[in-house]
Amino acid sequence: MFHTKKYISEALGVPDNLHQTSLKLFDRIANWVKNLRKSDFVKGEGARTIIRGDFRISDFNFSNVKIQLGVESMDEVEEPTLISMVNRSESRKTEDFRLQTIKRKNVDLLILIAVPSDFKIKDLYQFFLTNKNEFVENLSHELKHAYDHHKKPFDSARQRAEYQSAISLNTGVPVIDQFINDIYYISVSENLVRPSELASAIQNNQVSQKDFLKFLGSNDTYQTVKRIASFDFENFKKELLSNPKELNYMLKHLKQKSKNLSDEEKLDIVLNSVYKALAGAQIKNFSEMITHHPIEMIMGFEGEKEKFFKKFINTVTKFKTPDEFFKFYEHKFRTIGREMMKKIAKLYAITNK
Repeated sequence: MFHTKKYISEALGVPDNLHQTSLKLFDRIANWVKNLRKSDFVKGEGARTIIRGDFRISDFNFSNVKIQLGVESMDEVEEPTLISMVNRSESRKTEDFRLQTIKRKNVDLLILIAVPSDFKIKDLYQFFLTNKNEFVENLSHELKHAYDHHKKPFDSARQRAEYQSAISLNTGVPVIDQFINDIYYISVSENLVRPSELASAIQNNQVSQKDFLKFLGSNDTYQTVKRIASFDFENFKKELLSNPKELNYMLKHLKQKSKNLSDEEKLDIVLNSVYKALAGAQIKNFSEMITHHPIEMIMGFEGEKEKFFKKFINTVTKFKTPDEFFKFYEHKFRTIGREMMKKIAKLYAITNK
């Protein structure tokens, strides 16, 4: 039965030993946190350590895990909260405009936690223990990123540009920011790790076959994918129109006069600004990724690289209207979201009978 589950997991995109390695690493991190003191945290850098051992995820063997732990005090936070966990990897630019992955025998993780202003570092260990499942599932997510980086020789500059643009933009309007975040959420690199994240949650909670649907109904990751798969541009516009204050906020931010404009005209301006902002960010990121020499930043690209760059610009700016742009993502959200829901549903095969 053990080997059967192993083969099923790998067939579903969940590498062997990922959950077990995440559990092992969590215990090591928690033991380190147990002995941390306030003096161990350097301002602007947090606390650092290197955890050494024999770690394995399928055929990816690594011996060091670099940990950088940041704990940020926030007045608006009532209890400790895991803000983010990030796997940091490296790539080098190639002459054929690709990003070649740099292979390492270590994993580099950044963990950020928000705490109330009166929080004591000595209580951090208990926070880790209380939220063990959340940490293990996040570790599975990030270790799968590390595994994917190890397995693939190259990254796509185009996909990376789209991914990073969605991370970097923020408008302050919840409906729009959710749309932008959803672009990141259904990106190729993130979709590769979703089954692993869910598989870890299934094992953490020892989900049985009869409880599988109930588990999906309460799982944030699955529910987010389900919501993205049902994105409707017309409903998106209606939601924005129902909040005229947010439209006016965006226009003020854009330094656009809103007087004598109808709500529909305001909406058109806002949607166009979102399209242009995302396209501009993607072009900027893509340009930086294929730039090899400082002079190219001043003089621009030449030859084949110039053609390559212009082709990317034409792809990003091909939409004649903002509506075309949002309709494109409506189709993309629905297609990728439904595909991901099907993949997640197949994890039923690894639940407990």
